[in-house]
Amino acid sequence: MKKRDRKKINFLKLIPEKNIEYEEEENGRIVLILEKTKNPIIKAIINFFNRSQFFRIKLDEKGSFIWRLIDGRKNMAEIIEEFSKEMGDEESITERIRVFFIQLEKSKFIKYRNLESPEVRR
Repeated sequence: MKKRDRKKINFLKLIPEKNIEYEEEENGRIVLILEKTKNPIIKAIINFFNRSQFFRIKLDEKGSFIWRLIDGRKNMAEIIEEFSKEMGDEESITERIRVFFIQLEKSKFIKYRNLESPEVRR
């Protein structure tokens, strides 16, 4: 989503969906798994040097909690409400979660199911 288009969106009505592979560690933390490249030549070089084909991005406790709330059905308002109940009502929590989701979207780790829906347009 382009920066200028974000101003026309009602963030609280957006429904995020996961768009990347992930796993959960024994300690409950989420690890996002991102392929380093799709280029077969670079993949062969990576394999030759016996390196991993993937970046592993470890989320902290709060990020992991939010990631588990993303189910393709809950909108942002519901996610924020559940987060606040579990983690405590912090000052400016909505803005912090909004920034987290902007980063997830920019990195293509999530997408919004209802982005084109008229109900999210202001």
